[in-house]
Amino acid sequence: MTKLHGQVEPLEVEDCNLMGSRFQNANMVETRFQQVNMARGRFEEGTMPGMIFDDVNMSGAGFHNVSLQSATIRNANLTGLSIADCSLGTMRVNGILVSELLACWKEHH
Repeated sequence: MTKLHGQVEPLEVEDCNLMGSRFQNANMVETRFQQVNMARGRFEEGTMPGMIFDDVNMSGAGFHNVSLQSATIRNANLTGLSIADCSLGTMRVNGILVSELLACWKEHH
């Protein structure tokens, strides 16, 4: 396994297989992922400010103790998505506050 340590110039990675790779204590601010298969990936203990995921497969991926604050998700297949033990704050779905959606649901069930 190749290891990179310290300051590394911005990387441009195309048409390669990084299956099984591990990134730990890595600063990936403003990193862009395009047409990437991240199925069953694990994202743990981190923040993702300015990261962009465009045409990315994250089926089966897991997020634990990760900040997605102010993230935007568009044109995504969220079938089977489960959200638990999370701070929803001002999270919106199609422009509607999730807290309002939940209050409406509770009122009618």
